[in-house]
Amino acid sequence: DDKVTVSGTELEVARYGIGDNEAHDIAHMIQSKLLEFELMAIYNRQVANPASNTQPARQFGGLRHYIRNQTMNQTDQLINAASATLTEGLFERVTRAIFLAGGSADVILVPPIQKSVIDDWNLPYSRLEGFTEERYGGIVSRYRNSFGEYQIVVNRHLRPSDIIFLTRKYIGIGPLGSRSFKVKLLPETGDYHQWYLLGEYTMEVRNNTRAHGWIHTLATS
Repeated sequence: DDKVTVSGTELEVARYGIGDNEAHDIAHMIQSKLLEFELMAIYNRQVANPASNTQPARQFGGLRHYIRNQTMNQTDQLINAASATLTEGLFERVTRAIFLAGGSADVILVPPIQKSVIDDWNLPYSRLEGFTEERYGGIVSRYRNSFGEYQIVVNRHLRPSDIIFLTRKYIGIGPLGSRSFKVKLLPETGDYHQWYLLGEYTMEVRNNTRAHGWIHTLATS
């Protein structure tokens, strides 16, 4: 919800472990909306000009709208894995296609289950440097091949079967003018305080058919 309502009673009492009920509820609202905002930035469907008031309000398109739902310059920029397991060969196909299209991707967004697959690629090459009897593991935070070097970023909100290849300099997201997120206190109409979260944002994905890529429908088990 975009609103938080705190009754007069709640304003005067204290809950165990919470010093200020009003501040706590406002912080929870903001955290919830930021999570929703992140999901929108990835998967939102664009609604530019609703035909009537009965249709959804205007909303910006997310990465799915600009990348996966488009016809790419190179076929392999968008791969349906058909429930196959992630392999370095799939990485090679997408990154080569982006390179041939004139792009230079530098970030790869992965869900946790696919990050574990990527970490396993490193096992044959693992060394004990930096580890002790209390710390051991294998982590891949960057990936490099003939077509570039990429930062691997884990995103818990990605669908388990998706991987997204991005060129950071062509991605932008921000408020419309001065309409960044603000928490406003509404006029009192009863024995309560009501706070409202207001903001309007948009997203820009430039060179969307050349500089980015997507693998979907990967195996998740």
